[in-house]
Amino acid sequence: MSKQRPSTEQLAELIAQPHFGRTRDATPSGDPIQPTPMVVAVDEIDVYDHNPRQLANDRYDEIKASIRASGMEQTLTITRRPNAPRYMIAAGGNTRLQAVKALWRETGDERFCCIHCLFRPWQGDTDTLVAHLKENDVRGDLSFIYRARVLTELKALVEAEREESMSQREFSAYLAEQG
Repeated sequence: MSKQRPSTEQLAELIAQPHFGRTRDATPSGDPIQPTPMVVAVDEIDVYDHNPRQLANDRYDEIKASIRASGMEQTLTITRRPNAPRYMIAAGGNTRLQAVKALWRETGDERFCCIHCLFRPWQGDTDTLVAHLKENDVRGDLSFIYRARVLTELKALVEAEREESMSQREFSAYLAEQG
């Protein structure tokens, strides 16, 4: 039995629906599909839940004082998991976010309410964790034990994504590819 072609009205109705009326596992996101500058309320952004830094930054008070004096001069990179209600830090900047949130709560100063961010589409936990690890490696402020813990977590994420285990040599090659 051949299918009948949809009428002009039916086509117009299908085009107006997300994904042309097809059902999908996930609701399509309204987030940009390429890196995009945005201004976002600090209360809509969370720190990355797999942040390699587990202890408070020794320079927190210094960073907070700098933001108090000059505002947020560095743009935060944010992302959002599919269907998540809030943004999160995508590549370093968790301490700056915590400081500006504290200033917003303490002062109510509008300078600390919304900040300039660069939104990057979600690429997965492995890419996000690698970005945070790179950021911490550049500054050289991640202790050996925390770096080892993060690398173990990253290896497990990569193996789960690939659905196969990796040798240390393969994981080392993966890290080299990631920069």
